[in-house]
Amino acid sequence: MIGVTAFFAAARRAGASPKPVLRRLLPPLAAMVILLMAGAGALVWQQQSQRLAGDITAHVREVSGDLRETLDQQALGLAAVVQSIAADASVQKALREGDAAGLLAAWRPLFETLRRESNLTHFYFSDPRRVCLLRVHKPEKRGDRFDRFTALEAERTGKTASGIELGPLGTFTLRVVQPVFEGGALVGYVELGKEIEDALQARRDRAGFELAVVVRKEHLNRRDWEDGMRLLGREGDWDRLPQSVVIYASQGRLPDAFASWAGRDPAHGETEREIASGGRDWRVAATPLRDASGKQVADLLVMHDITADKAAFARLLGLAGAAGGGLLALLLAVVYILLRRTDAGIRVQQAQLRQSEEHLSATLRSI
Repeated sequence: MIGVTAFFAAARRAGASPKPVLRRLLPPLAAMVILLMAGAGALVWQQQSQRLAGDITAHVREVSGDLRETLDQQALGLAAVVQSIAADASVQKALREGDAAGLLAAWRPLFETLRRESNLTHFYFSDPRRVCLLRVHKPEKRGDRFDRFTALEAERTGKTASGIELGPLGTFTLRVVQPVFEGGALVGYVELGKEIEDALQARRDRAGFELAVVVRKEHLNRRDWEDGMRLLGREGDWDRLPQSVVIYASQGRLPDAFASWAGRDPAHGETEREIASGGRDWRVAATPLRDASGKQVADLLVMHDITADKAAFARLLGLAGAAGGGLLALLLAVVYILLRRTDAGIRVQQAQLRQSEEHLSATLRSI
């Protein structure tokens, strides 16, 4: 409508004579206006991309902080339990005498209660040399020596040591180790542990993101890991990724689009990326996951569904584009009309000038 109106308004007194101003000024002016509009659109698109990147960075920071806070709170709870166990005189006596049967009979009911109510998965008693005296959760296995960081730290400091550690089954376990003293003499250690998957699931439910943990293969033994995955009833596809394995995925199985990106090293060459999967758009970011010793052994993937955000932005951009296109058409129509009228005015002045010249020539010839 703007174009048709402009055409008829400009053609009311337009002739077929040359249009020097229109032809020289309209194309560059139109190009400048179109470039300005395109630049504005590109700037808005870039700002949207930066906003999404900032959002996922903030989300990763939030999830990591919440996870650390949850694990710290759980560690404090487990520390309170192991300290009360270590203060029990019967425990001190049983550790001094190596009475595994007495410890099992006395503390198995507590383990069953904690497993049911707090998802406790590990309960150990060990002698002063850190040799396992009893696994309450698996009494048939004993006699091995604990050389984990938390056990060594508890031995070094003589105090409670805690942190997450990667177990032989390829799962992250929050462990709390408490030295047990009797009359000032070390008689053994008490250790409690639980998998961190409930903390991950709580963060996922609370934040509305999908989470996954991938562990680097260099920290695992393939046979032990595959046996552990079978015992836990999970899929153990060691060959799926070249340098990592997936030990947890809130979606059940990490989609291939995410897995191919997560499998690259280190941190996949980039900390975040936009990935399309399952007909939806996701913003994925990776953050290091460190064990109690501070060593990075895994990556935590945070996946945020941005399909709705992108659709809303596309609608907004479409409306802005339509409004901008209408404004651009109106501006070009006004410029077109003004330039056509300028050409028409120039032609009128040229005609008057020719008439004046002819009159002057005739007067001179008469003289």
